[in-house]
Amino acid sequence: MRPQRHSDPEQRFRWPVQTVRHKLVVLMALLVGAIALFMYLYFPARLEQQAVQTMGARAASVAEMSAYTLGPALDFDRVDEVEEALQAALQFDDVLYAYVQTADGAFVGSFLRDSSATAPIIALGASDGVGPYRQLYHVRRPIRWRGQTLGRRYMGFSLRPIHEALARSRWMLALMSLTVFAVGVAAAYGISVYLTRPLARIVHAADRIAEGDLTQRAGVLSDDEVGRLAASFDAMVDSLESAYEALRASEARFRAVIEHTTDIIVLVDADGGLRYLSPAVQDVLGYAPDELAGTSGFDYVHPEDHAFLRRGLRIAAARPGSTLTAEARWRHRDGSWHYLAYRGKNLLTLPGVESILITVRDVTESKQAEQELVVAKEQAEEVVRLKNAFLANMSHEIRTPLTGILGFAQVLSSEVEDRQREWVELIEQSGQRLLDTLNSVLDLAQLEAQSVELDRHVLDVGREVQDVVALLRPLVPARVELRVEAPPSPVFAELDRSALHRVLNNLVGNALKFTEAGRVCVAVSAEDGRVALRVRDTGIGIAPDFIPHLFDEFKQESSGLDRTHEGNGLGLAITKQLTELMGGTIAVESLQGVGSVFTVSFPQAPAPARTDAPALPPPAAEAVEAALAMPPAGASVLVVDDNAETRRLLADLLGAHFAIETAANSREASAAVRRRRYDAVLMDINLGVGSLDGIATMHDLRRRPAYREVPIIALTACAMPGDEQRFREAGFDDYLSKPFKRQQLLHLLRRRLPAARSL
Repeated sequence: MRPQRHSDPEQRFRWPVQTVRHKLVVLMALLVGAIALFMYLYFPARLEQQAVQTMGARAASVAEMSAYTLGPALDFDRVDEVEEALQAALQFDDVLYAYVQTADGAFVGSFLRDSSATAPIIALGASDGVGPYRQLYHVRRPIRWRGQTLGRRYMGFSLRPIHEALARSRWMLALMSLTVFAVGVAAAYGISVYLTRPLARIVHAADRIAEGDLTQRAGVLSDDEVGRLAASFDAMVDSLESAYEALRASEARFRAVIEHTTDIIVLVDADGGLRYLSPAVQDVLGYAPDELAGTSGFDYVHPEDHAFLRRGLRIAAARPGSTLTAEARWRHRDGSWHYLAYRGKNLLTLPGVESILITVRDVTESKQAEQELVVAKEQAEEVVRLKNAFLANMSHEIRTPLTGILGFAQVLSSEVEDRQREWVELIEQSGQRLLDTLNSVLDLAQLEAQSVELDRHVLDVGREVQDVVALLRPLVPARVELRVEAPPSPVFAELDRSALHRVLNNLVGNALKFTEAGRVCVAVSAEDGRVALRVRDTGIGIAPDFIPHLFDEFKQESSGLDRTHEGNGLGLAITKQLTELMGGTIAVESLQGVGSVFTVSFPQAPAPARTDAPALPPPAAEAVEAALAMPPAGASVLVVDDNAETRRLLADLLGAHFAIETAANSREASAAVRRRRYDAVLMDINLGVGSLDGIATMHDLRRRPAYREVPIIALTACAMPGDEQRFREAGFDDYLSKPFKRQQLLHLLRRRLPAARSL
C-alpha cells in the first residue's frame, strides 16, 4: 500500500512538520525550552523564599532578645533605657525601624533609619511577614516581665540586599537557561539525525517500492530496534516480491485459462446485464466479447426459455452465495439455436466482482446425442420386447409339443414291453434334454437382460430341499443313494421359491449325472447367521484347472470328440447368477476320483409368523407312488386346454385316478361348471382365438360361490421367468409349467385335493 502524502498546500501550511526528524527536533526543543524556563522561574523563587525564611528567623531572634531587655525599663517607666535599647538596633545595617508600644497603646520610643520607613510602619499589620511592595520584613514580639505583658516590640528589616542578590542570580540563571536551550536543541537535532537516518532510508525504500520498484531494500545494519525493523521491512519486501511474482504468474495463468477455456465465463448483474464475457463466446456463439458486453443476456435467449431463466436468476440474486443451474437456448450469430448449460454463483457482495459469475457450456451435441439415446433406448426396449415376445412364443411353441411327446412317452412306458419301453425311455430322455436346454437358454437370456424379478418370501429351507429331492428321486440311478440331512428345527431364509428350486435342481441333477455309483447328499445347516446348502457327491470330481471356468457359460470339462457327458454348459452359470440375485454365495471343492462339494449360502432370516410353505410336508417318492395306487376317493378334475393332444394326455395320465372332464375354451368350461362342481381345475392360459384367456376364465369361475375355494391350477406352456409369480398374483392357487412329469402333477394334486374333499 502506497504511503499517504499531504498534497494539499493548505494542509502543509497548517502542519509544516512532516518528517520524524523534524518532529523529534521540535519535540526535544520544546522539552529543553520547558526545562530552561522552569530553571529560570523556579530557582529564583526558591532562592527568594529561602532568603526570606532566613531573614524571618534572624529578625525573630533579634526582636525576641530586644524585647527581653526592654521588660524592666517598661516596668519602671524608664524611658531613657528604652531609647538606649532602641538605639542599639543601629548595629544591624538592615534594620529600618524599631519602636515600642505599651499595653495601653502608647508609643514609648521609636527608631527610624530614614524617613522612607514611615509608610511601611503605618501600613504593617500586627503579624510577622513581608511588608507591602516586598521591601521589608516586619516582626512583632510581646514585652513580658514578671509574667505580665507590658507592651510590644516592633522591628522592620530591609529586604533590599536579598532583592539585589536575587537580581544577580536571575541574570545568571537566564544565561544558563539560554545556554541549556541552545545546547539541547543542537543535541536534539544531532540525535534526531542519528536516529532517523535509518528510518529515512526505510522511508526512501518504501517510496520507491510504492512506485513499483520491488528491488529496493532498506539495508540498515544494526542490532537495535531500528535495525530489526529494517530487517523485518526487507523480509516483508522479499515476501511481497515473491507474492507479487506468484500473483503475476497466477494472473497470467488465470488470464490464459479464461482466454483459452472452451467454456464461456460470464459476469452478469442482478438483471441479467452482461458485464464481461470470455473470448470463448466467439467460438461458441460467433459473437465478439465486446459486441455483447453492456447488453442484456435475455436478448439472445429463446423466448420459450425466458420465464424460467429469469426466475432462476432472480432467486439466485436474492441469496448471496447461492448457485444457479439451468439450461436454455441461445441464438447463434448465424441465427441457429444452441443449447447452453449454465452454472452460476452469486458474488454480488464480493468486492471487486459484484456480479453473478456464470460458466456456460455448449451442450448442443450432447442434447442431440441425448435425443438419439432416447430414440435408441426406445428402439432397444422395442427390441427387448420383441425378443421377449419371441422367446415367450418360442417357449410356448416348443413346450406344447414337448408336453405331448414327454407325456405320451410316460404313458407308453407303462403299457409297452421291455424292448419298446427302452425306446420310449430314450424318447423321454431326449425330450427332457431338449426341455432342459430350452429352460437354460430362456433363463440365461432373462438373466443377461436383467429382467428377472424375484418374489421373495421367508421359506423353510429344509422343507424346500425335501420337496425338490422328492421330485428328483425317480431320476436317481440304481446304484446311487440320494439322501437329505436337515436340522430337526426349521431354518429360514428370504428367498424366491422358483429360483431356489432351480438352483437345487441344477446342483442335485449335476451330482446325479456325474455319480454313476455311490452317494449324493443334500445337507442343510445354520452357521453364523447364514443358511448353508451343501450338495456332496462321490462322483468323478473336477479337474483343478477347470474349476476357475466352472461357472462360465457354455463351458464343460469334457467337450469335443472326448465329451463323456451330455449337457449345454449353462446349468452352473445360471445357478451362480440366481444365487447371487438372492443375496447368496456359491463355492466348490472337488478332488478328481473322490467327489465334489457345492456350497450355497444365504443370510438367515428370523422365523415368520406364518410361512408360505404348504400345509402338509412334501411326500417322499414312496408317497407319490402310493398316490398312483390310492387316489383320493371321488375326486373330480376339470381340464381346460385348447390343445386336443394335451387334453387327451391329461385324461390318460389322470383318468385312472380321478374323474376327468375336459373343456377346449372358456365357453365349454363355463358350461361344464354349470353342470357340476369339480374338486380341482387345471387351467391353460392361452385358450385360442375367440375365447377368454385362462386368467379371465379363472376370474369368471371365482365369481361363482361354489368355486371360491376350489383349487384352480395354472397348467401352461407360459414358463418365462416371472410368469409363475404373475399367475399366482392373478389368483391361481398353484402353477405347473409344461411339459411336466406325471409325478409332479400327482404331487401337486395330492397337495391340493385334501382341501377340496373337506368341502
